[in-house]
Amino acid sequence: MSCYVWVEITIPDRKKISEYMRKAPYIVQKYNGKYLVRGGEVSVLEGTIGAHPIKILIEFPDKDSAVAWYESPEYKNIHHIRTDNSFCNFMLLNTGGDC
Repeated sequence: MSCYVWVEITIPDRKKISEYMRKAPYIVQKYNGKYLVRGGEVSVLEGTIGAHPIKILIEFPDKDSAVAWYESPEYKNIHHIRTDNSFCNFMLLNTGGDC
């Protein structure tokens, strides 16, 4: 079953995170992931947008692929760029299967 990475993020200075934004998609793709949502307009139907206005949704074929991506040497090399230059919630979403 598919596994999803859901990110809600605030980026105060896009210049400081540009290297991460440039490299991350290639690493996601290497681990068989694909972006379903990468920013864009959010329309709130109920409630609030939350603390972080940018939303990202990445699909992986299964939990093992998602974890392999997150723990990969390639991702670890850029991880600090995101954590040092943004505020976010970063989580795996359970589809009711093996995630």
